[in-house]
Amino acid sequence: MKYHLLPDTQKGSTSPKSLRRRLQRQYYALPQWLRSLLLLAVTVIAVAAVTRHGQNERDQAFKSEPTDFTTLNAAHPDALWHPDHIIRHRNGTHIDDRYVFMRQLGKGSEGSAAVYLDVPTGKVVVVKTFHGILSNDIPGPLIPEFEDFGPKWPTEIEASLLLGNQTGVDGPAYVPVRDYFILKDESTDWHWALVTPYSEAGTLEDLAQSTKFHERTPQKLDKIFRSVFEVVLQNVGSLHTLGYCHDDIKPNNMLVANTTHWLLGDLGNVRDLAHPWHSTGKIKRENHWTDCKMNDVRRLLKTYMYFLREASGAASGFDGAFWKEEQAWSRLYWQWMQQPLAVNGTLELSRAMNSSEEMEWKAEGDAVEGACLRRKTDMELVTTTLRWRPTDFWPLRQC
Repeated sequence: MKYHLLPDTQKGSTSPKSLRRRLQRQYYALPQWLRSLLLLAVTVIAVAAVTRHGQNERDQAFKSEPTDFTTLNAAHPDALWHPDHIIRHRNGTHIDDRYVFMRQLGKGSEGSAAVYLDVPTGKVVVVKTFHGILSNDIPGPLIPEFEDFGPKWPTEIEASLLLGNQTGVDGPAYVPVRDYFILKDESTDWHWALVTPYSEAGTLEDLAQSTKFHERTPQKLDKIFRSVFEVVLQNVGSLHTLGYCHDDIKPNNMLVANTTHWLLGDLGNVRDLAHPWHSTGKIKRENHWTDCKMNDVRRLLKTYMYFLREASGAASGFDGAFWKEEQAWSRLYWQWMQQPLAVNGTLELSRAMNSSEEMEWKAEGDAVEGACLRRKTDMELVTTTLRWRPTDFWPLRQC
């Protein structure tokens, strides 16, 4: 038996050609003024899209501009130490005889990270390899060793070497560097690699997930961790005093040395205060403020609120208390948002909002807050680019 497709002109046809003809008939059936209006709207949207794309391309070029580490290099001339081996080779699960692969941590467009055993020391480390744009010029003292691999290297390696072993308010402030080198694969490929200690406790997000099983309220968690937040805040202030911003504070970039000692990690976006990226339009569209120092404090506050929310569990009533501004931690957040302060002012505000005279914790009614209030809180505490959904354009305000 033979089957034949219906021709495009036959009723019920859904071929692309038939659909196009129907749309054309419907379009030309519209009044002339409406067709002109539609054509104008499409033209305006197309021009706006092309213009925005061009702006984004220009702004992205500014984002990749090198960070000026002149101040840090002058203050710490011995920080750029030379590695024992300039080149190491990956052979299966081994990097030379030094590092043995254990598991993958993550992979992205700009690099990857994996957990390795450092054989001589018996310690577990993280080896991060870089595949993205190399922005910074290799400092003069290191050029003779690395000159065969081009004039540039990752910003994160230089920032980590200069900051990684600095002592903060209460011990180390940043993730230290254990090693760095050129990593050559079995093929001819090579990449820069950075070795840092592995933290069993993971990131602040990991700590939040492990803490939620203790069923503590946000109020109790704040009493435990507020002083830890304040130490990190002061370390951020020290970075600002040196003339730099972290530019990427978020839960996954806060490493947990132990429960009450958090480190600033992932220094690949550290930039000097005068960096051109801070004055672009795209930085606003990516949910940053152009004042990078204020933006660091803002993102740290959001990160801390996120931690309290996740660590207290979904049924804790965090969202309702957060918007009511009745507890010290929620008042800290909203008062700062109403009147942003630099690090020292934020520290004073935090201590003023850390009173022992707290309202009794009440979570009744919070269980029925629903998806609307959860989404509203999600949007408020996000530290990365906002992801809008169609439902975000009507009454979240009624939650």
